[in-house]
Parts: sequence; structure tokens; C-alpha cells
Amino acid sequence: MSAAGTGRGRLLAIVASVAAVATVVAALVVMDPPAAQREMRIDQKRVRELHRIEAAAHQYLEEHGRLPADLVTLAARPGLRLAVEDPVDGSVYGYEVTGPRSLRLCAGFATDSARGTSGSGFYENDGWYHPAGHHCFERQFDETPEK
Repeated sequence: MSAAGTGRGRLLAIVASVAAVATVVAALVVMDPPAAQREMRIDQKRVRELHRIEAAAHQYLEEHGRLPADLVTLAARPGLRLAVEDPVDGSVYGYEVTGPRSLRLCAGFATDSARGTSGSGFYENDGWYHPAGHHCFERQFDETPEK
């Protein structure tokens, strides 16, 4: 192999190494650190759990003509497996009936969902955006038309 061929090979290896390092650095700059990603995933889990509580409360309302008085009553329904406690600190999610067809659901969040992509359709479609810290969601259930 000629000296020119060895030089080109070495130059190509250096350029490839620089490109690989630049790609890794760019990825680290664009992506959140692992701890922030973990907090966002936990907040997404909180939203999914609150969404399930909302759906279960709505079903209870349709079956019984009233909302359950508290989260314990709702979670005690046979066959229903609701997570009612925060996955990190074990505190019970806030649940308050605010009217005949309305309720308030509360949780503590580590992240502000409006600051980044959530990867969850709940935020965009059903008003589950939340700031960091304690936040409550007001939910109103429409009347079901008579059949």
C-alpha cells in the first residue's frame, strides 16, 4: 500500500471519528438528560392513571346516575383495577365531586407538559396539559341523551 493510500485512510478515520463524536454531542444537546426523561415518563403515567379514573367515574355515573362520593368507593368496584396512588410518593390522587356531573382530579407533577413533547395523545386531545407542581383538572360530563 502506498503512503498516499495510508494517509487517506487515516484522514477518513479521523473524519469519521469527528462525525461520530459530533453526532453524540448533538444528541445530548437536543435530548433531555435521563433524569428529566424519567420524570416525564412518570408524569405521563400519572396522566394515564387520572384518565382511567375519569373514565371509571363517568361509567359509574352512567350506571348509577351519580358520581361516586370518593375515590375509595370508585376503586372498590369489582373487576376494576385503578391506580389511586402516586407512583413515586404513594400519596392518593385528589378526587372531589364538584357537581352532579362534574369532578376535580388532582396530582403532583415533576414536569411542565407544555414545555416539550409528551408522546401522549391525552395532553393534546383531552386537556391534560399541566404545569410542574400540584395541579387539578376540572372534568364535566355531558348529559347522555335518552334512548
